[in-house]
Amino acid sequence: MTEQTKKRALIIEQVPVLTDELQETLRLLSTEHGIDIYTTRQRLLGGGLAHFGSGPLEKVTAIAGQLEQCGVNTWIIRPSKPKFGPKRLRGLEVRDDRIVFSLHNEEVELYKQDRVVAILADITGAVVDKQLKRLMARNIYEGVIDNSKLDDSEMRRAIYMGQPVYDLYLIDEENRIKSILRALPAKFDPKGLGEKASMSSRGNMQALVELTENFCENFTLHTSYGLSQLPGCQLKRAADSSDWVNDNLNSVVRFGWLMTDLARQLQRHRKKAEAIDGPSVGTVTAATLLGRPELAASGVLDEMPGLGEVIDEIDAAVKEQPKKEEEGKVDQRLPQPPPGRDREFSWRAMLTFFVTAGICMTLVLITEGNRLPGLVMNYGVLTGLLPGLAAALFFFFGFNLFLLKRRIENTPTSKIRSMAMGMVEIHGRARRKFALVAPMTHTPCVYYRLRKYRREDRGSERGTWKLTSESDSGHVPFYIEDATGRVTVDPKKAKIRAGSKQEGFPGQGNILFGGGGSYDETEKWVEEVIHEGKLLYVLGDAARLKKERKSLRERKIEKMRELKLDRAAMQKYDTDGDGRIDADEWQAAGEDIEQQVLHERLAEEGVAARQEDAIVIGRSKHRSHPFVITEMKSEESLTRNYAIFSGLMLTGALIAGIFTLKLTLDYFGIL
Repeated sequence: MTEQTKKRALIIEQVPVLTDELQETLRLLSTEHGIDIYTTRQRLLGGGLAHFGSGPLEKVTAIAGQLEQCGVNTWIIRPSKPKFGPKRLRGLEVRDDRIVFSLHNEEVELYKQDRVVAILADITGAVVDKQLKRLMARNIYEGVIDNSKLDDSEMRRAIYMGQPVYDLYLIDEENRIKSILRALPAKFDPKGLGEKASMSSRGNMQALVELTENFCENFTLHTSYGLSQLPGCQLKRAADSSDWVNDNLNSVVRFGWLMTDLARQLQRHRKKAEAIDGPSVGTVTAATLLGRPELAASGVLDEMPGLGEVIDEIDAAVKEQPKKEEEGKVDQRLPQPPPGRDREFSWRAMLTFFVTAGICMTLVLITEGNRLPGLVMNYGVLTGLLPGLAAALFFFFGFNLFLLKRRIENTPTSKIRSMAMGMVEIHGRARRKFALVAPMTHTPCVYYRLRKYRREDRGSERGTWKLTSESDSGHVPFYIEDATGRVTVDPKKAKIRAGSKQEGFPGQGNILFGGGGSYDETEKWVEEVIHEGKLLYVLGDAARLKKERKSLRERKIEKMRELKLDRAAMQKYDTDGDGRIDADEWQAAGEDIEQQVLHERLAEEGVAARQEDAIVIGRSKHRSHPFVITEMKSEESLTRNYAIFSGLMLTGALIAGIFTLKLTLDYFGIL
């Protein structure tokens, strides 16, 4: 087997997001080398290292070169099998030119010029949990998709809070591993740390890491164990194996040997990738200014006196440009939802309460043997009063549904950019305006309704579920957007139909946010959610959002008060220099402030507010105008449902009406 045909492993540093250039490169790699795009995307995204694949050197080098051109760091290695493991650190002594580590039966000396690869790892999975929580929290609470890894301080803090392991790989002059040391909390004598020694075992571990990191001139620290997708380096949990601690300690050793392979083996393909890029922008510019463009690729310009500095400045400016563009990007983090509003008094709710209470009272009296309710109900049926009431209710609800159906059909669908004020119909996708999260499933949403039930455990109603509380996010506005723009929707008092309904128990939320533990089976939650990005139908009243602004007089008084507190500003109006502000000087100050307030008001009115913040779709002041928000596939399906329900209601009203007429005529002896 030749050197070219021997298999090599391609290791990559994962990226937080796939750029358009990288997506196109993956398509080319799929065509040229037959790689699976879906699997490749999974390996590329993340916050650690990953095994991209293995193959002949020529093929692996070609793939690595294309990835390098897209900004992905790659390594081509022949993975070494671990030949020996680490030895436990017992103590240490710091000298001027070296650190002497005491092991079981020997001592190992570490000099400043020695080459060291260090592994700081947590074998409990705390770093992985923190990374996943961060990933989901950024998306859920801030509306940001971010796969980037934790920064170094966060990573180290998470490791120290878990069960840390610190391995040192000492590499000799022949590029071989000569010793491996392992430090565990409370397993070594911290006296050698001097003033940095403490009563905390994790504090001593942190001091040891900082000591070796600052002492060695050629020191590389890796903290991505558990986040990396490397063969033989998988993190196990307590539920996976009874011997998970030893399994993870062994996989840390495997991870350490792979990291030393990255450091020890020469990466020739990177130079080739740099050569493919050709001359820099500064070199081409300098060659063009000299009138000798053919010198750009020769490398001669860099050695010419004065030109090297010019080329470096141009290249630095080009590299700085993307940074400025990134700094200019708008932060898309979402604000927290506004506090809930107090529920307003509702005559409809009060009427429903009294009707329900009356029915319950009647049923109680009947069950207790009281004849009066039975006589009243019998009289109501015989005279046709109760069937007539039922017919009226059926007709009322059926006719309202029919009117709503006709209103939907007769209201044209408007584009958000060109919609008029008044009753409008909008089709679009739901977008969060605030960082709203469903309380049970912890998913990003624009609206939720949560009903809590408790199971009765005594009496005749034992085993039945009783509604104990109900909450919703009707006070939290959201956006609806189409191809032309977006506008705010205030869902307060709307008829809302959510497309997602889930039932569960408290504690069955997302495990990354503390769920998955024990829960009370006597309590049940039912959650209805409109998730972000879902297609919505909104029928409501569009109006300009009126902002409460202070009057000119209020603003003037406020600024006059501020002026009194500002001694330096007051001195500007002390024209006679006597240290006092007389009536004329105070009047002049008031006139200046009045002009300032007027200019500020004119400037505010001159700035046009964005449509999404200036217009809101909500409930109309006219009670007859509907306000509907529903998650739907099409308008036809919505109107079809309303037609079916209104037809059933009106049919029921007709049947109840005929029955009422017959009973009434029979009672009065007309028939």
